[in-house]
Amino acid sequence: MLTPKDIVKMKVKEFLIKKKGYPEECIITDYPLEVEVDGKSFISPIDILVRINGKNAINIECAPPTVLASLERKALAASRIIGAPITVVTDWEQTKIFDTESGRLMGNSLDTLPSYDEIEIKPIRISEERLLKEKRILFAYMGVLHCAVCDLKF
Repeated sequence: MLTPKDIVKMKVKEFLIKKKGYPEECIITDYPLEVEVDGKSFISPIDILVRINGKNAINIECAPPTVLASLERKALAASRIIGAPITVVTDWEQTKIFDTESGRLMGNSLDTLPSYDEIEIKPIRISEERLLKEKRILFAYMGVLHCAVCDLKF
């Protein structure tokens, strides 16, 4: 059974291929980003990663309706860790596209994404100190989003 998030991922992948001309082999769904920070390792799945010629280009966080804004910072942290210059957060109805390095909003529609023929993959500049902060931010998000609640007493 497909979740609302799965449906968004399918629509976005189809959009990238049919409307923006990205080859299917450039689109990786459910990419397992392995991160180590402060002696702890964890996996933060990336919903859709567009990788061109071995370079991470676009990180797309797909969201079920109503949680879009809460995932913006998580998506930016993941993009900065993997060096993807474009970060997208979308629930299909609403979309925000960010310049990863600056965090500046670049667009509010998937239509504003560059096509495969237009995209320029510029490396992002991030200090080691900032990279460590981004890993900690992602670790905190993963703890909140995937925490196990056990032994609650009422």
